[in-house]
Amino acid sequence: MKSGHLTPGRQPSPNPTNLKLPGRCQRQSIQDNGPGYIAGAFAGRENQMDKVMDILDAKGFIPLQFVERETNSFYNELGIDDM
Repeated sequence: MKSGHLTPGRQPSPNPTNLKLPGRCQRQSIQDNGPGYIAGAFAGRENQMDKVMDILDAKGFIPLQFVERETNSFYNELGIDDM
């Protein structure tokens, strides 16, 4: 079977649903020009980045001159949602 083809007899759901987790706020915002997802803001982001850099520095696995650049890359360039 070629990649990208559906198994015979299987079709996408005509009514896709969103996963709901019990006890979690289900804030939803739909944008006219986007995919309908809005990432939440993480207020402690800068503080967490500082702590991560301190841990990486203490472990010594990544040379000190790369710690800040690699941490910034992970937090800001990979497109990983803060939540």
